[in-house]
Amino acid sequence: MVEPTTAIIICLIMLGVFLITGVPISISLLLAGLLGTLFFEGPQTLANTAGKIAFNQVVGYSLLAIPMFLLMGNLLMTHKMGDDLYDGIYKWFGWLPGGLAIASTVVCAVFGFMSGSNTAAAATVGGVALPAMEIKKYDRALALGTLAVAGTLAALIPPSTVMIIYGTSVSDVSIGKVFIGGVVPGLILTALMSIYILIYALIYPNKAPKGEKSTFSEKLTVLPKLIPVVVLFISVIGGMYMGVFT
Repeated sequence: MVEPTTAIIICLIMLGVFLITGVPISISLLLAGLLGTLFFEGPQTLANTAGKIAFNQVVGYSLLAIPMFLLMGNLLMTHKMGDDLYDGIYKWFGWLPGGLAIASTVVCAVFGFMSGSNTAAAATVGGVALPAMEIKKYDRALALGTLAVAGTLAALIPPSTVMIIYGTSVSDVSIGKVFIGGVVPGLILTALMSIYILIYALIYPNKAPKGEKSTFSEKLTVLPKLIPVVVLFISVIGGMYMGVFT
């Protein structure tokens, strides 16, 4: 065993070496931490505690929500609810400059309220939105960038698997409060992204053309398609906020 200061210096040096040589950040942090523990506490303590710490970090009742949210996201993706959601949102926002990209952003945000999976959100919306934007001759960089960024909204808007991991394994805070705290920032970010796309489309109209303008009756026609989305949102978020679900 060595002095704490020496152990910290060794740990930081090894972390820098790992990062410079291209080792993934998560693996670099893990190896540097294990080496620091080895030098500071000794091999016996490392052998006794490393496994327990790793086990305790991934065992928790709250973490059961993660596979459930992933399952829900995959069910939504499989049963094409994203198609109906996209069609309904597009009828309301498609007539704007960059309307397809704006609709994609809004759909990703709404999908984030239903599933905590970034992958499910990006795959569901991207499978519908990208072909539509290609048909309308959208700039490919704008189309891919919109989906790549908007797909990450599911990590901020509850229910979010990232928030579950943060609340249970990192900070030990109430997941419900963390979820509710992510609603307003998620909505603000969605609005800012939509405004950016609108301004970009006004400056470069050839890269993000307008879509067809739907009549008011057509907009009303698609509203029944959004009922399952509303029911699911109220069930998940409303149930947690009202204390029906722990």
